[in-house]
Amino acid sequence: MLNVGSIGDVPSLAARVRGRRTALIHHDNKQTYDDLDHAVSRLAARLRQLGVARGERVALFMENRPEYLFAYFAVPAAGGVLVPLNTFLAAAELEEMLLDSGATTLLTSPEALPRIAPALRKLQHMRDVVLFGESSHEPAMVPFHMQLTCFRESQADDEAKVAGEPTLLVPEGDDTAVLIYTSGTTGRPKGVMLTHRNLLSNAEACIEAVGVTQNDRLLLCLPMFHSFTEMVGMLAPVVAGMSIILLDKLDRAQVKRALLRHRPTIFPAVPAVFAAMSQVKLGPIARWMNPVRLYISGGAPLSLDTLRRFEQIYGRPLCEGYGLSEASPVVALNPPSGPRKAGSVGLPLPGVDVMVADEAGRNMASEETGELLVAGPSVMKGYLERPEETSRALRGGWLHTGDFARRDGDGYLFIMGRAKEMLICRGMNVYPREIEDVLEGDPRVKEAAVIGVPDAGRGEVPVAFVVRGPGERLTESELKRVCVERLARYKVPRTIHFVEALPRNAAGKILKQSLAASGSGTTLQAGAPPAGQAARERQP
Repeated sequence: MLNVGSIGDVPSLAARVRGRRTALIHHDNKQTYDDLDHAVSRLAARLRQLGVARGERVALFMENRPEYLFAYFAVPAAGGVLVPLNTFLAAAELEEMLLDSGATTLLTSPEALPRIAPALRKLQHMRDVVLFGESSHEPAMVPFHMQLTCFRESQADDEAKVAGEPTLLVPEGDDTAVLIYTSGTTGRPKGVMLTHRNLLSNAEACIEAVGVTQNDRLLLCLPMFHSFTEMVGMLAPVVAGMSIILLDKLDRAQVKRALLRHRPTIFPAVPAVFAAMSQVKLGPIARWMNPVRLYISGGAPLSLDTLRRFEQIYGRPLCEGYGLSEASPVVALNPPSGPRKAGSVGLPLPGVDVMVADEAGRNMASEETGELLVAGPSVMKGYLERPEETSRALRGGWLHTGDFARRDGDGYLFIMGRAKEMLICRGMNVYPREIEDVLEGDPRVKEAAVIGVPDAGRGEVPVAFVVRGPGERLTESELKRVCVERLARYKVPRTIHFVEALPRNAAGKILKQSLAASGSGTTLQAGAPPAGQAARERQP
């Protein structure tokens, strides 16, 4: 483990210990830890030349490529605060985040610049745009008051001359290192301020919980802007001295080639990826030759059916975890070498304290459901320029996650859903996740989502949206019978809508607000018959 106080120090200290070991593999090009340190130093030097000072925010908008990894460490090394931007967002959304963050510099690529250029027009505070590469079309996309700088390998010698110059006002552990914006599924995106100490403590806890060594090789195929990817796929691997196998995107052919050629041992992904993989037939030889020893699922809930099918097919542990940006982000993980409980997100990471609390903030007994609270060195500093929301989230020394959870007698956590998703039917609490597990437990169901809608007689009732498995002709009445057998009557969905796909954001989370606005959120009259009786579903 590296003894560092700043994210920007990680590459240089790693190079001293592991210099000639492979740090990054991209398109069969290998870069050592010495190479990584030199690339980070050159970029940090260029940023200092442009005037980036301690605490200045530097936005990063770029597809998966090696320069993203360099920038992740170079911005803090220059004293700045990194602001990763979601490359799937629209220009208006990007503009809102850039205005809110006050970023003075943007790092991007020739391929990504056209997508973010419309968001730059109103940004009077932005000073510089740094382009990794160049093309004759880029200057016209940048507003006249911004300076466009092209950063190329051919400039390395000039930049190396100043690479060794010390950073003025070197950042400290409690300084903000990364400003990451929440997905905004429960409101307007907020900038989460994560310090160097927050992130480094979470990296060390992840390394300890997973049991990785410098001999492990991690397959990085998820978008690099996501907090889960940045921790599990970038920071923790470099701190541990692992090799990162970087793919341009999540592509079946690229993944297959990487598995055969570079032999990754750890494969982190979101549940949608594992759901797709669980539909593939794997022969005994392919299973025996599979180099991956551990799969890690994060970013969204993993269905029990996907978990069971996946482990049966691949014969490797699939460990589900839980986290949120405000906790840097990983909070809990099913132990790879210990008991793993289906439906659970596992045990808290080393050094992370959790509590399941009632509305008064009191600790609840095992198997009781309440709000999940988190404490420890990985909990955020707060939300950028939102003191009231920060005070609501950080109360009494705990981060109030807004997620409902229960904890069993062994300390394993089970996430029941968002607090705002919970519905109250005839005075009884109903947690959508519990119903979704039952629906997805039916082999004819690919995935499901449950929301609450107003009901004149009951207050609220659950409504389900279900994606059938390939070729399945499952009906609403059939699926309701499954629910009746496994759920209390008030938990059985009032209506089940069959859809082609569930709406998701870039992180793979289901957008339940979109489902609520899709036409099913109308108030039901008291005494109205269940939808399955009032109007039978039309057969396809």
